[in-house]
Amino acid sequence: MKAGLLAQGSIYALRHTYISQAIEGGVSLNIISENCCISVHVIEKNYMKPFDVKCREFVEMRAPALKCYRSF
Repeated sequence: MKAGLLAQGSIYALRHTYISQAIEGGVSLNIISENCCISVHVIEKNYMKPFDVKCREFVEMRAPALKCYRSF
């Protein structure tokens, strides 16, 4: 193929990659929704879970350690 893609690839796989990379790149879900003819709800349902995990990992790695004080 002219694009250098494997013959087994599909437009769906390219679309999935675009949506995932756009989310990771901070593109608005509304813009992705319009570009891909997919609802924001479907994007949130099908694509956001891995990014929720990444967000949690980022917070856990970067958040300052808080000291716990007990009041007696």
